Amino acid sequence: MAKVYNSKSNAVRAFRTQFAAIAEKLTNDQIRADYLDEDDGGWVLIDPAAVQAHDDAEQARADAEHEARQAAKAKEEAAKAKSDAEYEASAGRAAKAAPAPAPAKPAAKPAARKGVKVEANREERNGVKRPSAGGVCRAVWDECDARQAAGTPPTVKGLKELAPSRGWNPNNAAIEFYQWRKFNGITGRAAK
Repeated sequence: MAKVYNSKSNAVRAFRTQFAAIAEKLTNDQIRADYLDEDDGGWVLIDPAAVQAHDDAEQARADAEHEARQAAKAKEEAAKAKSDAEYEASAGRAAKAAPAPAPAKPAAKPAARKGVKVEANREERNGVKRPSAGGVCRAVWDECDARQAAGTPPTVKGLKELAPSRGWNPNNAAIEFYQWRKFNGITGRAAK
């Protein structure tokens, strides 16, 4: 028999303890809605494996229904095309060559992104690691380093203005600027 908890908060706490790997991805409201069941004036934990099996079965059923609807739609379109062709032929008209309906193709998976390979042993200072070479974040850092070396300290305004011309997201450029400052131990405002 499953343990019954007196309150929802105790049950949520027990769930987080017993199923830590799953619980870290969930809010308390999600746990209450999906993994707790009221039983005889208390709360009982539902095993995540059972919930996952139920969710998988629901997804499989939904996928099967979708495929059945697509097949029925294709069959209906083929019957309509055949009916139209028979009508044209029976009326003595030259049937227009209609292209055969294309068979339904499965949805293509999105192309895998070619990400940046994370360098091992990246330099770390002040709790911040330098980004790996070849990425957009590293490009922002390289621009900051170049401006610093030229004697003009980089500014967030300057980087945000430069970002569109380099294909960077301006907000990401600003975030990387502040990470670069923290890495280099720069605090406070720039001298005017």
